Amino acid sequence: YHRVLVALGHFASAAALIALLIAHRLQTSPIVDQALLFGFGIAISTQVLIYGMVRQRVPASEAGRALSALNVSLFGGAAVLQVASGAAATVGGPALGLLTFSVATVACTTAFLMCRD
Repeated sequence: YHRVLVALGHFASAAALIALLIAHRLQTSPIVDQALLFGFGIAISTQVLIYGMVRQRVPASEAGRALSALNVSLFGGAAVLQVASGAAATVGGPALGLLTFSVATVACTTAFLMCRD
């Protein structure tokens, strides 16, 4: 059930970012922004479960290496998204930059769910 929980958290976080963009477009109250960002924080907090999932999949003697590889992949992905969202924001403004994160989150979460269990 960890896979489902992680996926739901990531899909919810992507939805919260899109809702934030919509709220900005509708010029809602800053309280709405705060609520959406709080929801985003709660939703994305499921990401920490990935560490336990990786640890379960490998023998104890390989755990350090596996967790290091996970960290490299997470920071590598962050670096790629910084460049992609920056380019998008340059072309289409901050909204397109944030939308880049939502699209990437949905795409990567879908790929995660398609992987073998």
